[in-house]
Amino acid sequence: CLLLLVLCACASADMKTAKRAAQTGNYPEAHRQLTLLADFGLPEAQIELAQLYARGQGVAPDCAVALALLEKAEAQGAVRALFEKGRLYQGSSRTAACPRDAAKALSYYETAAARGYDPAR
Repeated sequence: CLLLLVLCACASADMKTAKRAAQTGNYPEAHRQLTLLADFGLPEAQIELAQLYARGQGVAPDCAVALALLEKAEAQGAVRALFEKGRLYQGSSRTAACPRDAAKALSYYETAAARGYDPAR
């Protein structure tokens, strides 16, 4: 139990470091940190890493990789992943990697809202 608590604390600290790196434009560091955490199975890291791929920040834009990461997060119960899939298919200016599909975007938004994700409402 103590080991799990220590691992969670370390993951949280690394997540903060990764987000700070992305916010300041240090995408290689953000990518490195997020990849480690996503590989460890942290849904929040999978979502943040998906956004780097969707936006082409520090990596080549890749819709397939972004969607695969969001699928992993969703499979772990991360409702935000549904919302982010909607954003990918909506084709906002921040996510240039995926083709626009309004019907898919709406479906993901509606599912996220139905599962209680407030930003999707």
